[in-house]
Amino acid sequence: MVIELEDVALLGATTIAHSLQIAIMAGRVWRMREKYKVDVPETNGPPEFIRTFRAHLNTIEWAPVFLPSMWMCGIFFHQGIAASLGVLYIYYREKYFMGYVQDASKRVPGFFGGARCIKALIALGMVGIIHNLVKTYTGIDFITHVKDTYSQ
Repeated sequence: MVIELEDVALLGATTIAHSLQIAIMAGRVWRMREKYKVDVPETNGPPEFIRTFRAHLNTIEWAPVFLPSMWMCGIFFHQGIAASLGVLYIYYREKYFMGYVQDASKRVPGFFGGARCIKALIALGMVGIIHNLVKTYTGIDFITHVKDTYSQ
């Protein structure tokens, strides 16, 4: 199977959107540094600065989990579903960030929403990878079998 650009265009667009989100968050951290006069490389300061800094850092920490999960789901399972879950993850990350900046307890709904998206991406990616391996090495296409069984 050859992967064409249209097979990954939605994944690429979602990846760029997440990169832009991280860059915008970095700008918000910079504005907090200016507002509270927190010089680089300091990471301590008023609570609002610390929460903004941590929300941005946490988003960066989760990027290596989110991005490969989305790409594997998109390549091995379904690009549209993976990109949709990716956009939903970006939404929840923004909700997490904005909640955290206000009050640490307000970060929880966004965090758990994003975590559910990642769990779905990992699970569907694993289904796709297992399906691909089984089909490649045994010739059994269990997804087509399930579709045929339930479409009758």
